[in-house]
Amino acid sequence: MQATNAVIRDRRGQREAIVEESWREFAHGHLNDLLATYTSQRQKVDRIIAGLRTTIETQRTYSTEHDAELKKLQGKIVSSAKTIADINRLLELSQFHSFRLAPAKAKKDGYRIIRNDDQPADIDSLSEGERTFITFLYYFHSLSGVKQDNESDKVVAVIDDPISSLDGDIMFVVSALSRMLVEETIAGDHKRVDQVILLTHNTRFHNEVSYQHKGTLTPTVKYYRIRKHAPKPNVVEDCGQKNPIRTAYQELWDEVQTACTHPTEQMPWLPNVMRRILESYFATLGGTSNLYELGKSLPFADRALHNALIAWSHSGSHTIMDDEAFAQHSAPSNRWLEAFRRIFETASGGAHRGHYAMMMDRAQAYILGPVEVVPGATEVSK
Repeated sequence: MQATNAVIRDRRGQREAIVEESWREFAHGHLNDLLATYTSQRQKVDRIIAGLRTTIETQRTYSTEHDAELKKLQGKIVSSAKTIADINRLLELSQFHSFRLAPAKAKKDGYRIIRNDDQPADIDSLSEGERTFITFLYYFHSLSGVKQDNESDKVVAVIDDPISSLDGDIMFVVSALSRMLVEETIAGDHKRVDQVILLTHNTRFHNEVSYQHKGTLTPTVKYYRIRKHAPKPNVVEDCGQKNPIRTAYQELWDEVQTACTHPTEQMPWLPNVMRRILESYFATLGGTSNLYELGKSLPFADRALHNALIAWSHSGSHTIMDDEAFAQHSAPSNRWLEAFRRIFETASGGAHRGHYAMMMDRAQAYILGPVEVVPGATEVSK
């Protein structure tokens, strides 16, 4: 009686149980074959999963054991001898003869700095430039070394202003090695370095490292510039794929190219630009003491215009702009640009024609924007 009363009191729950049991009996009666197949396949899959888990555990144990064995073998084959020889060869080529590297006596595969008499060199006795150079060489070679414990397969190489306190010759060595590292990384040929971040405030070093990418848009190269806003925090400016750093000489040619693009506009700054280019190229580098002599082989009319250009450029660069000078500047610039071009085409029998064409082409490429490098296409240089 009590059991019956309990069922009556739980009528809702009993109804749900009866409905569920009814559906179960219905399914077994009409879907028995399908359920049997599912149960069989489920058991088969469970056995496969159990087997895979056993295999994974076995392989994990195998990997752990062989990692330990690999470290032992690496310890036997890794030697500092080749790195020492490579660094010493670079030191010799760079005219560093006061010290060199040698194997350490106390530490296996370690390094020590010695003098020419094989006596240990005190690190404090090295100049700042020597310490910087030896540190860079060691870092450069370590990037190609065998992966150490807790290191990833691929690394990001960060080089921060590596030419501090170095003379000009060493700067070219460091630039060449940095450029080599960058090119190998871009091509995917470096076995460890996946990305290079190079920081510098030296324009000359920057141009040496990046000159191969001038005038092109390379998807794998990007430029940034840190702008100081003291006392506010510095701001990192994203310059994209266009190199924002150019020499003062290149910027002068940019101005000439701009004037050629707009020959009828008034450009009062043009005389100073022309004078600085002519003096930099012909006087400072070429040793020409008198710019008027560059037009002595020209026909009379052209020579007169040449002399007028030199006088105009000096007047517009060094004197106060009075009414007469202002009248000269208000005239179109095309005839002065033509005379400027003729200097490079006729001086020394036309030997400087190529320099004019090269600088104007580079200025035009910079002003109009770099040419995008299409994968698989051939780049043609003028």
